[in-house]
Amino acid sequence: MCSPRAYRHLEFLNTPIIVAHGSLETPDFQRQSRDFAKAVKDMGKPIDYVVGQNYNHFEMPETIANPYGILGKLALKQMKLA
Repeated sequence: MCSPRAYRHLEFLNTPIIVAHGSLETPDFQRQSRDFAKAVKDMGKPIDYVVGQNYNHFEMPETIANPYGILGKLALKQMKLA
């Protein structure tokens, strides 16, 4: 389970969020991401959960700088620009 602190006040979350991890990340990072995404979804909050196939922990954030990258596409979608 993710840190209990991460689950505090989920009821106040009103902004759509993106939870992402790479398939090459450690099993614990992957589990924490899945668990947190599930907790947010179970609260009925807006969330996009994505797994970057063949990406590691350091490569995933780099995809936000590219409008065709995994996170870049999702960011533009959230801004209603895609």
